[in-house]
Order: sequence, then C-alpha cells, then structure tokens
Amino acid sequence: MKFTYNNKCCIISSVYARCNALDRLELWEELESIDEKDHYPWVVGGDFNVIVNEEEKLGGLPFTQNEAMNFALFISNCALTEVRFSGSKYTWWNGRIEEECIFKRLDRVLVNQDFMNLFPSSEDIVTQNWKIDFAGSPFVVFQAKIKKVKKALARWSREVFGNVFQRISTIEDVIKVKESQLEIQPIANNRAELNKLEAELKNFFKHEEEFWKQKARMKWFKEGDANTKFFHSYVTGRRKKLHIAETVTEQGITVQSNEQIGKASVDFFAAQFTEDNDNSDYNMLDYIPRSISNAENEDMIRPPEKEEVKKVMFELDGNNAVDQMISQDCSSRLELPKYITHTNLVLLPKKEVVKHFSDLRPIGLSSFMNKIISRLVHGRILNVLPRIISQNQAEVLARGLNNLNRDTLFKGYGLPKWSPEINHLSYADDTILFCSGG
Repeated sequence: MKFTYNNKCCIISSVYARCNALDRLELWEELESIDEKDHYPWVVGGDFNVIVNEEEKLGGLPFTQNEAMNFALFISNCALTEVRFSGSKYTWWNGRIEEECIFKRLDRVLVNQDFMNLFPSSEDIVTQNWKIDFAGSPFVVFQAKIKKVKKALARWSREVFGNVFQRISTIEDVIKVKESQLEIQPIANNRAELNKLEAELKNFFKHEEEFWKQKARMKWFKEGDANTKFFHSYVTGRRKKLHIAETVTEQGITVQSNEQIGKASVDFFAAQFTEDNDNSDYNMLDYIPRSISNAENEDMIRPPEKEEVKKVMFELDGNNAVDQMISQDCSSRLELPKYITHTNLVLLPKKEVVKHFSDLRPIGLSSFMNKIISRLVHGRILNVLPRIISQNQAEVLARGLNNLNRDTLFKGYGLPKWSPEINHLSYADDTILFCSGG
C-alpha cells in the first residue's frame, strides 16, 4: 500500500508468511524486488513465521541458524531495521503447557533508513546533535553540546507534536462534523474517518496529559486513568500560591508592580547575603584533628567515571538520554565556570499570607549539571562519614537540642534577622556550628 506523508510517497507491506521454508523464500525475493524497484520510505510488518536467533524462542527443538539464514539475508539486502517494541518479546504460543510449551517471536515491524528519517526519535536527535566541530575546555564543549541539543529538541517537538492544545481543539471540531455526517449517511467510509479522528484525538490527549504531568513535576503519581485536569489544577494552584501581589519593604513602603517587587526583593536579599567582614584567617583548622586519610581524600577528588555519572543522572531523573550525554568531557580537573555553578534564587512562602520579605524562604535552584556534581560529591562523602560520625553521636546531638529547646532559661541562637531562632535541624543539609566566645 502506498500513501503520502509530508509530500513524500511511502510504502507499507503487510506480511503473513507461510510455514514452509520454500514458500517463505519466494516471499523474501518478492519483497526484495519491491525494494529494488521503489526507493521510497518503506515499512514491512506482520507475521514472518520465522525467528532470527535463539533468544526469540523458548522451548521446543534447539534453534539452528539455517532456518533463519534466508530471512536474515533478506533483512541485510534491503537494509531494514527492526522497530523497537514494548511488552513481551514473544508474540506466538503453541497453546500447550509444560514440556510441550513453545514461545516464539514471529511478528515484527521492519523499516528502511528513508522511513526512519521521516520519523526521527528524540534519542536520534540527541545522537545527531551531540557532535560539535570545535575543541576547547571540556566544560565549554559540554555547554555548547547542551545548547545545540536543546535547540534541536525544541525544533523537533514543534515539527512532530506542534501545538497540542490547538490540535485537540481542531480535531474536536472536525469530529463533531463527522459525527453529523455519520448520522445522515451511516456508511463504512464515514465511520472509518470518524474512528481515525477519534484515535488521533486520543493520542493527543495522552500528549496533553504528559505535558501537564511534567509541568506539575509529580514523580510520585502512578500511571492510571487520564489525570489532565488534576495536573492542570495542581500547576495552576501552585502558581497562584507562589504569586506575590504586593509586599511591604523594610522602609514600610508597599510595592505592587512586578518591577518594584523584583527590585525590592533583590535589594533585601542582597543585603542579607553580603558579608561585612571578609575573614580569610583559617588558622583554627590547625586545631582540628585530621580524620580522613590521604587515600580517602584522593578517592573523593578523583575525576568521575562514566558509570558513576550515569547512576547519578538516573537517580536525579530517569528521563534522560544518558548514554549520549555522558562522556569523558566531564572527567577533567578544571575550575567550574559560572554557567554551571550559577543558581537562581527562588522565594517560597513560609506563611499563607505574605506581607514582608521576611515571610519568604529563599532557596537556590541550580543547573542540572551542578546537581550532578553535588550528588557525586555527596555520594563520596557518604562513604566516609559513617566512620567519622557514628549514629550514637547524631542521636546525642538531637537529644541535646531537644533538651535545650525545653529549657526556659536557654536563649536560642540567632541567624539573620529574617530567620527564626534555631531549636532543631529542619533539613538534611542544615548545619550548626557551636562556638564559645571570650
């Protein structure tokens, strides 16, 4: 069957091969003649009634290469590639049990390179654009690759998916017309067109749900029924909660516009995070006993290995083209540039109603590359800490802080004026330094 996609003629061949090897050989020759005659994007799919290796068979007589030789030669001559699949690798069962049970993979879909070029996947885009034509600092090269891939993926998304919301609205309008046509003329052609549109609409609904799910960033949510409205309301509610309509500065001035609030917040937190005195005297470190050996220190500062980075990336977010992004680019000991170490300061409300900047908690959002480096360092430190700090020490510290909190004569330690008094460790990365002043 021939059809047109993006003004290009394509061919689809449906296969139902016979059980006899000689009959299948005639089929392979006929399919090869199609490839020689028409050099179009080509899809060949169906029941080929043959396997290509022993991994595609479970039970029965041992696999022999002779039975797959002609089929493998056909695939090679036509330069076909099997499309990846999901689910079980076996597509046929002989209906028997125990010793007589046999499973085989007889069904598959094969495509040529011209067809693959029509429908490139996101992984193909990453592979093609993860190459640059200049050399330089590993971090400069890495940043250039990231930018190139980002632009290519954005362009690919627009070309493949387009405006999902607009497409859904358009298809819904067309479906209404087709439903009316089917009521007036209930013929097979009208029903087929309606079914095709409904299937296309269902596909775009899945894209819409995935869009809002990614926006909501709810990794704990399990797969199930369509939850587009839930994700949409979650994102909308979070945006409303994080929106600052107005606030009062330290001078008692109420600011309402985005420009005024932005400038006032920068001034406020810049003052909070600016040191008055630059203390560069580290002589006190000489009085701290050394608990880490040279071998442990070398292990913590060694360049990361590929598998180590890959493991960290999957822990942060498994939806990444990891194999293409990881290379020896990140294994050099160089000073980290600012475009990797920079963070965006985000203000989270500590109260339901935000009136002052002191009602906001600043957190830093770092780049994904910076998170990888932090997680690598974190993992290496974890290998050393259990030997230095025991579980009993942590429990004693927690009990001591709780006792101090219950003591009415104890005055809590203060941080900057916008911070509450310290009486417990709120987060895993909180640190308290106890010092005595003369």
